[in-house]
Amino acid sequence: MAYWYFAFGSNLSMEQMENRVSKWQDSKKAFLKYYKLTFNKFSNRWNGGVADIVKDSKEKTHGVIYSISKEQLDIMDGFEVGYKQIPITVECENKSLQAITYTVINKDKFYPPSEKYIRTILGGLVNHDFSKEIINEVETKIYSMISNNK
Repeated sequence: MAYWYFAFGSNLSMEQMENRVSKWQDSKKAFLKYYKLTFNKFSNRWNGGVADIVKDSKEKTHGVIYSISKEQLDIMDGFEVGYKQIPITVECENKSLQAITYTVINKDKFYPPSEKYIRTILGGLVNHDFSKEIINEVETKIYSMISNNK
């Protein structure tokens, strides 16, 4: 059985996903309505904040859904320390799909993400052929969060 896994942070990187779970069956651009991207967990690996989603009726989060097996999802659990799986509904190709994503368990204050982490997110959007408008929108939101939380 295949699962749709929604990635919105560093797992947008095809290289990172391939290193973690090998090849996936399919991937598609998607977005999650009524959630906003934030950075409320600190990562020593990334030397800064890492991505999370929080409910927000005025926002949406762009990302990618990967079709992965149960075994691959179990492998993902091992990488997503401090996160828990939640079921969500994403919008993809003008239809709603059931998916699984990860959200931070113990949400903390805002931590600015490192430049490397930001570049990983934006590079993942580029790899998945998101439009320049969406990439610019995500980049603007991230830098706006950073400047508003100084």
